[in-house]
Amino acid sequence: MSKNQTMKKVAMAVVTANVVASSLITAMPAKSMAAENENQGTSAGNKSETKLQGGLKSSGLGMVIQNTNLVKDPEFTSLYDYGTEGWRFDAYVYNYPSALHINGDKYEFISTDPTQDQTPVGVASTVMTDGEPTIEMSLRYLNGSSSVGTKQVVTVVPGQTYTLKMVYRVTLNEALTAPAHVDILCGNDANRRVDDVGKNNQGWRAYEGTFVATTNKIPISLNVDLRKGTDSDVGSRVTAQFKNISLINADQTPPSYPTANDVFTTSTTVSGSAEANSKISVKANGIEIGTADTDSSGAYTVTIPKQAYGTKLQITAADFAGNISDATMVTVKQAATAVPYINPLTTKSTTASGVGDPGASIVFKANGISYSTTVNASGTWSVNIPRQNAYSLVEATATLNGATAKASKLVGYAGPSTPVLDNVTNKSTSITGKGDRGNTVTIKVTTNGSSVSYVGTVDDFGTFSVKIDPPEAGATVEAIAKDSDNDLSQKATKTVLDVIAPDAPSVNAVKDTDTIISGTGEANCDVAVKLPNGSIVSGRTNSQGAFNITIPKQAVGANIEVSLTDAAGNKGTATTVTVQADTLANPTVNRVSNQDTKVTGTGVAGATVNVQANNTTYTDTVKADGTYEVTVPKLAAGTNVSVEQTKSGVTSGSVTTIVQDDAVPSAPTVNTVKDTDTAVTGTATAGNLVSVKIGDGNYSAVVAANGTYSITIPAQASGTKISVTAKNTANDKVSTATQVTVTDTTLGAPAIDAVNTASTNVTVTGEKGALISVRLPDGTVLTKVADNTGKAVISIPKQTAGTVLTATQTGANGKASAA
Repeated sequence: MSKNQTMKKVAMAVVTANVVASSLITAMPAKSMAAENENQGTSAGNKSETKLQGGLKSSGLGMVIQNTNLVKDPEFTSLYDYGTEGWRFDAYVYNYPSALHINGDKYEFISTDPTQDQTPVGVASTVMTDGEPTIEMSLRYLNGSSSVGTKQVVTVVPGQTYTLKMVYRVTLNEALTAPAHVDILCGNDANRRVDDVGKNNQGWRAYEGTFVATTNKIPISLNVDLRKGTDSDVGSRVTAQFKNISLINADQTPPSYPTANDVFTTSTTVSGSAEANSKISVKANGIEIGTADTDSSGAYTVTIPKQAYGTKLQITAADFAGNISDATMVTVKQAATAVPYINPLTTKSTTASGVGDPGASIVFKANGISYSTTVNASGTWSVNIPRQNAYSLVEATATLNGATAKASKLVGYAGPSTPVLDNVTNKSTSITGKGDRGNTVTIKVTTNGSSVSYVGTVDDFGTFSVKIDPPEAGATVEAIAKDSDNDLSQKATKTVLDVIAPDAPSVNAVKDTDTIISGTGEANCDVAVKLPNGSIVSGRTNSQGAFNITIPKQAVGANIEVSLTDAAGNKGTATTVTVQADTLANPTVNRVSNQDTKVTGTGVAGATVNVQANNTTYTDTVKADGTYEVTVPKLAAGTNVSVEQTKSGVTSGSVTTIVQDDAVPSAPTVNTVKDTDTAVTGTATAGNLVSVKIGDGNYSAVVAANGTYSITIPAQASGTKISVTAKNTANDKVSTATQVTVTDTTLGAPAIDAVNTASTNVTVTGEKGALISVRLPDGTVLTKVADNTGKAVISIPKQTAGTVLTATQTGANGKASAA
């Protein structure tokens, strides 16, 4: 680090240095002895060691190598790198605050009280002893207890066994009474080694401790102190040295090399077996491409990217201590090459193409002749071939790194594609689908043996839409395409789907004693009777539309809902009937539409019938034959109509029906259509679908809420007949057609001013914006667009007397007027 950076760290350390040093010293016991040499020490002492870890290196396997020296900076190059797991030098003197200063290559603790002696109380530096880097720490005794020391925190793996080694000595002890102490601390108090060195002991001493780590971070502390000195010891100095420090994981034996299964060019995993609970690394060309752990049985599976044929893979195993095995070499084999794909061929094809494995050679064989090529990097191939016979068999054989695969395909007929029909319903007014661009599509709708045909064209987007009359459900729709060579496609067929729900059924009155509910509706429909408790009783209408369904007796006033669902799954509106006391039968009510002015049905002869609609009641009497007719105004579709009858003071239950929409829309009004117009406009009933028919073309739009419509058409020639109809989409009823004829907008002949033999301009007056043309006797035609006043001044050469000039004008329809 730079001096500036060092001093910044020093300034930050001033307040805390004494506190840290204090925590190191106060934890020390009074006396303990280290081994005199590397072979001394008790087994009990060795077992109490906690193995430390520092100086970690990456193994490339996502693990930490534990079998090298784990101590950070074992050469003591810096004594203030504690934040990066290096060494940090501290000093402590009882009741004597001090701060760290860097003086050249020395680290010095000096009193923070300027009135005190500024001689350092603790000094540390890196020196060389016998050619080896050594940390030397000196202490000046002042009072009570004084110490200096350096510390670092190393990373270990709990459960692993470690050995800590070093040598140390005291080179100077000036104290008269206090012995010098060397403390080597590893982790907690149980892992301490303390040596009473005594006075002026110059000999090197060896330290070695073996222990099992219990945590993943453990400190190493190297301390020198004087304790219990007397006044005669004040100012005495003690100097100690430490070197050759190392922390090694005891496990030094690498695992056996792993086994590996075959790896192919399509493989995304490498599997095999190795030492249980080891880490597997797979490298390709020296670059690690995947790792995984073996399980308790030694099995492993490593995920890798797909590799090229012939790639050499190096597979190694590393055990928990980071020992790495010899590499197992695996060469990537070629997987079975993919079966080549041959794109569809027809009798018009002059190129055969397809897809395959990039780099594979392709031999395409047709009619006994072979054509060769290679699959490109994008996985495609192609060869030029002569046209082939319909339904002949062609082959493509792919070869890649010795692996082969073959595909075959029949040559198809090159006629038009079979049209694809969209679903058709009994509400459809057009048949839509997809086909070959430009082909003619003929649609045939067959109902009960009777057929109607319609013709359309596939547009540039490959779609078609052919206007038809709404078909009946169950009718058959067939489509066939014809191309420019008059070749016909296969037929496409659809059955018309039923999407129109049945009308609400007519339900007979239900009394509180009845166990049968009956009525009529659309034939062959499922009947759902919803009782007041929410349960559903099911039945079915017969071929005449009648139904009789058994139900439990219901209480007076209870409402029962009856609905019909046809075979296509369309559910109609429910009819609600209220259960009446068994005193007077409910009347029946026939279907009511928005075109009716009478509500009819049956009841008890002589009973008064009350028909209620829109909060208004209309009344009549049941005739002797049991029928009734009650006059009402025309009612809107969807209106609820309820009918009940009263006789002799007893009122029947109420039956309800919903007004159906039978309205036939009025013929639409159509504004004048000119030969320059591109839209047909007019008015009709809001919501109706207005259709414009011009020749074989059909165009349509929905009438806006304000009753207007505008339908885009191509500009038509004058005299063209246009038919316009409106359809009520609620009941598919269509109005009578309004016929219009396209009017001619050709302009009249323009006026030409007189000219004389001196004239060099001629003025022609016509319609503003029209193209004015003046023809000279020699056939030359001069043109100019008329201005906002309709005039055009055209330059001409002088003409001889008697020369005749003619002028015409052309308007928006592109037709020239008479001269």
